[in-house]
Amino acid sequence: MKRIGSLLLLLFALSLRAQEPGSDGKIMLTVILRHDQSQTVDEINAHLEKTGFRKNFPPEGVEILSYNIVMGVGHIITLRLPLKNFVKSI
Repeated sequence: MKRIGSLLLLLFALSLRAQEPGSDGKIMLTVILRHDQSQTVDEINAHLEKTGFRKNFPPEGVEILSYNIVMGVGHIITLRLPLKNFVKSI
């Protein structure tokens, strides 16, 4: 979970320069979680359940616009999030 949080924070920081918030004060962020070929789907699902990923993702105030699992790539998730909430926490 820490790894996902770090990835989200890094991608968020990089996207700050690329996009200004809309009139609603939110930005869109696309996150790509690479595919892990060393584990089966059942092992990955068990890990997600064990770590509480499905219960804790997305964080409060974040909306999932699309969530795709792409063979050979991994998870591609597009989020809409309020800019002001994340600027305070950085």
